[in-house]
Amino acid sequence: MKEKMTLTQKISLAAMLLAISFVMTIVAKTINMGNFFFVRFSVAPGIVVGSSLILGPFFGGLIGVLTDLLPALIYPTGALNIFITIVYLILGVSPYFLHMLIKRIPERGRLILPMVLMAIVEILLAIFFYGTTILDASFGESGSWAKIAILIGVLVVFALIEIGLIVFKKKNLKFFPSRVSTSEVICLSMICELVVMVLLKSLAFFLFYEFMASGENPFSFSFLVSMLLVGSIPDIILMALTASFLLWLSEKIMKIGV
Repeated sequence: MKEKMTLTQKISLAAMLLAISFVMTIVAKTINMGNFFFVRFSVAPGIVVGSSLILGPFFGGLIGVLTDLLPALIYPTGALNIFITIVYLILGVSPYFLHMLIKRIPERGRLILPMVLMAIVEILLAIFFYGTTILDASFGESGSWAKIAILIGVLVVFALIEIGLIVFKKKNLKFFPSRVSTSEVICLSMICELVVMVLLKSLAFFLFYEFMASGENPFSFSFLVSMLLVGSIPDIILMALTASFLLWLSEKIMKIGV
């Protein structure tokens, strides 16, 4: 069995991961998403998830909190939203415990879970797109084709993910070989993105505008959820790839064990 990391190694790795996450968060803040202003595409959440799996919930939570606080203080783009900081704390703590649960699920269950989550995302997007008008202003004139393109894109991406998981299982392959299997990382990433970075983050924005911002709350909770859900698919892929790569890299370089 390989040796576990010492406290010094953990602190050094945590500092390095935090530095990378800080830079990536700043970069994400500079990207203009147009009318989808709550959507952010960044590898920072994946770094936080990977930190939790590699270093444990304490360092994961610490990196999560600082990933939100440091850019907000050094490169402010508005008032500090402490609710978002809490969301990043949860994002840093929860993967460690989620992994303990997910790895107990049989492999067949880890293939079914992504399909269930995929169906939920597709259904919710269809409801928000065609059962409501809350995103019509954000899409503008491109809404008629953009909504269809997103729904088809989601189906294609999810199908490729599921096919990949089945092939990897049959061939006993891993995208980035580590102690955490590819199916475990995919399930983790989907749960973290949909529950923490969509639902809880939407709640964090809603509570901020409801109780801390001056003036009337301009955004409903359903509007926030629908907008963040639109950006969830690229974020799931980024999170899974980033966390998998960090796990593989840390085990290769620092030779840590389970």
